[in-house]
Amino acid sequence: MGQRRHRIEDQPTSECLPSPRRGSLVANWVPGLLGLGALGLALCGQFGVTGPLPLNRLDAQADSLLRAPAASQADIQQAADLTEQLIARRPTDAAAWLRLAYIDRLQHAPLSAQAQAKVMRSYELEPYGPELTRWRQSFLFDNWPALSPELRERALSELSGVFPRHGWALRDIPDAVSNPRGRMVAFMAFSRLRADANIDGTTGQRSSTYRAR
Repeated sequence: MGQRRHRIEDQPTSECLPSPRRGSLVANWVPGLLGLGALGLALCGQFGVTGPLPLNRLDAQADSLLRAPAASQADIQQAADLTEQLIARRPTDAAAWLRLAYIDRLQHAPLSAQAQAKVMRSYELEPYGPELTRWRQSFLFDNWPALSPELRERALSELSGVFPRHGWALRDIPDAVSNPRGRMVAFMAFSRLRADANIDGTTGQRSSTYRAR
């Protein structure tokens, strides 16, 4: 998450949005974890230890398949299989549930009820991120017309919960949303939160601009 996206109005939104990856709004510790996973594999090979792939390795492989410039249907299915394996061993991994929702969206349009159920599961596990907030908010605004009322409510609740502390790190989400309805809702939500907080999300400082609106 936190990757820059291109606005492509006529292209399915999930082809523009990168695969979900944990990315703290404060610090990014994923590369270190993935490095440890690779080190573990090397040691296993050196000492003849065999067994299931380490969880971080499953996560990295699935993510890599989906981030390939031209992921094939076989790549997407393999990523789904790897993510299912990950969830079977670590069912509380909210990012993995989001990846399954993302894969479903790559395969079906609009966002299916099954995919939305997976996003709801991620909310049950981590309702307010913040490490998943940026990706989850972008994904949901991009698929806004297809969302159930309950999922829309959860999305706006998450945004309201994290905005006072992390609004500055989320401020560019509305501009990056490709779906027109979702972009409009995002702009309205961010404007309301800035007005309610009486702050400028770009600086975190008191802003007379929003007071005047």
